[in-house]
Amino acid sequence: MSFDLDDLWLEKMSGLTSLSRIQKRRLYRVILVIAIGVSYSLDTLLLTLFYMAGTIASEIPLYYGIAGFVHVLLFSAIHWSGLSDSFNNPHMTLWQMMYAISVQVFGIVLCPQLTQFFLGIMLVIFSFGSLRITLRQTLIIWTFATLAIVLTLAGNDRSNLGIVEPSRVELMLVAITFATILLRTISLGYYATALRMRLYQKTHSLEQAATHDALTGILNRNAMMPAIEEHIALFRRKSIPGCIALLDIDHFKDVNDSLGHLAGDEVLKRLAHHIKLDIRDVDKLGRYGGEEFLLLMPATEDHEGGNIAERLRHNISQMDFDDIMKDRSITISCGLTTIRDGDTTESLLSRADRALYQAKNNGRNQVCLAAD
Repeated sequence: MSFDLDDLWLEKMSGLTSLSRIQKRRLYRVILVIAIGVSYSLDTLLLTLFYMAGTIASEIPLYYGIAGFVHVLLFSAIHWSGLSDSFNNPHMTLWQMMYAISVQVFGIVLCPQLTQFFLGIMLVIFSFGSLRITLRQTLIIWTFATLAIVLTLAGNDRSNLGIVEPSRVELMLVAITFATILLRTISLGYYATALRMRLYQKTHSLEQAATHDALTGILNRNAMMPAIEEHIALFRRKSIPGCIALLDIDHFKDVNDSLGHLAGDEVLKRLAHHIKLDIRDVDKLGRYGGEEFLLLMPATEDHEGGNIAERLRHNISQMDFDDIMKDRSITISCGLTTIRDGDTTESLLSRADRALYQAKNNGRNQVCLAAD
């Protein structure tokens, strides 16, 4: 189960069908870098206004704007080329934060009269970055930023810090205040992220419980019915064929009676896992009830569906269950039918069910295609 935050946003990029999932991930990372570039642009505009007000020299907003442009160009190129794909954090958040913090430190060096301005931007950097870095990385970048600020303030003109002739103690208090504010900002960011992740996990768990069978992990009956209805509607609109199969384990009651229900549950789990691996990606497998499985095969005619069902029947008969029951194999009977004009979910399942009973009456361990 993946709880990657990127997956939540990739779902919003469904319109970009020409791009692979990897390319969509890279594009998403580039978009985030461009958003950082917008933040740089806003700060450059503010610095330009400070220049126009006579607070700073004209080169400060120019240097800052160039630094922002280099940030966007450098990391966008790294992301889109795929170089960042191999990183544990493909967003390279730690490196982007170090770059951005270094820009703010140089800003303090060049115009100490705007120290509060650049310290405030660092809070923005940490608020954004704390969503995607580990606690260890956070402590590393926090230490880096704190040391950089302490050293920068110690070497700057103290008359520009907003305190009249600040002493060393007051200078240290400014640095400590910044460090503690920064740490609290990080803590709040982690708390918000943890809440979002917990909510996502809880929602995902509820969705799993509502749509998946607790024992086998495959879809349950409630989830399979809408899928069948949807394909029937697709058949009516576009004449796209579809095939369903009811699979029933032969003599399953004997397994439960002779070996116990725990052994029976293990058989069900192994069969579900085996079938899931053996079917196509477009097919849907669900537990219909008891020892019965329901297989939906979209865009499939009866002969192709029959081949798939026959392959499943054969492969299941070759499965090894010796650790559960010695000298005994598991077989299935299968009833198969395709969607026809005027079908409803009930009529389709009823026809497959009759075909399944026919397969059992014919001796089990076989596939039977519905005739009527």
